[in-house]
Amino acid sequence: MVCDGDACSARSPIISRASVLCASTAGAHTRQIKVSTPSVGGISSWAVKQRTCLGCRAVLSPSQRVVCQHCAPKQAQLYMRQVERVREHEELFTRAWTMCQRCQGSLHQDVLCTSADCPIYYRRMKVQKDLNEAQEALDKFAF
Repeated sequence: MVCDGDACSARSPIISRASVLCASTAGAHTRQIKVSTPSVGGISSWAVKQRTCLGCRAVLSPSQRVVCQHCAPKQAQLYMRQVERVREHEELFTRAWTMCQRCQGSLHQDVLCTSADCPIYYRRMKVQKDLNEAQEALDKFAF
């Protein structure tokens, strides 16, 4: 590749065309990828994850575990609602898993599908994530 653009003509009195070609299009610097994620500063310096009440979404104090003092009388109802949510997610995951098994052709083996084009695969992964989150919320209840 020969450098014929305006950038080379502007640099030509200072740098030869061959050195511009070698320095800008070849070398180790063209193969390095750097992804920087801030750990201090920006939004991460003041954003803090806090536990919230499952009933009213109020921020919980360190002594409160799942529900706030205002929702404490309804704790059994909130627990049953969370159990129902987990059951619904389990049913959706089972349906998506069965569809993937049918597509694979075997109902007795694990699904090894990672197809980027399959909408059922993405639905199954989303339901699995939602199921894990719902199960974690249910596990916070201590009876």
